[in-house]
Amino acid sequence: VFSSYGLDGSAMLEQWKTGGVFIDALDFSMECTVVHNQKGGITHLSQYTDEEIRNIMDDLSSSDMMEILDSAEGEQKELLEQVEDISIDYREIVHKEQATYMVGDSMMKAGGQILLGRQYYTVVNGNYIAFNFNSLTEEPLTEEQKLQAAAIMNTVEFGHLDDVKPAKFRLNWEQLIKDGLIGAVIGGAAGVWLWFSNKKKRQNKRN
Repeated sequence: VFSSYGLDGSAMLEQWKTGGVFIDALDFSMECTVVHNQKGGITHLSQYTDEEIRNIMDDLSSSDMMEILDSAEGEQKELLEQVEDISIDYREIVHKEQATYMVGDSMMKAGGQILLGRQYYTVVNGNYIAFNFNSLTEEPLTEEQKLQAAAIMNTVEFGHLDDVKPAKFRLNWEQLIKDGLIGAVIGGAAGVWLWFSNKKKRQNKRN
């Protein structure tokens, strides 16, 4: 499957492993990736009030995105070196039966190309999870694609919910911001790689 699209399957699987990408599905106009990082201190995002969650949105809008990316370490840092610019504009809080999500529009520039998308970000059972829906056309997601993304999110189920552990500290906004942003970029990197590969393949066919 990878070779049929001119991709190095082993390298791409290694990239997904490095970035914590658990799911990658696409239809060549939109890609969905699920990125997972396991952290400590927060059991569920839903244990916090909307006011507290909105604080992180405000903090994010005033943060230096590239500086946050510089906090990545090891293989993740190498993966993100291609990123030239990044932003996430969280505007909406979505409550589901099992989880609360921060929802925002994302933008990443790499190699002179722009990847636009939408991210649903949550913490469940101490797992930081980013559901990324990225346009592979360099255009913003259409309203139909946004509705499709919302419909997909309605199907998300978690096998169980852990009891909330007594928190020694209040919600670590700074770490939550960093993890969410890095997760969005890593989740988007798979899309950029595939988009570039298909573009190159189309160019080769024309030549």
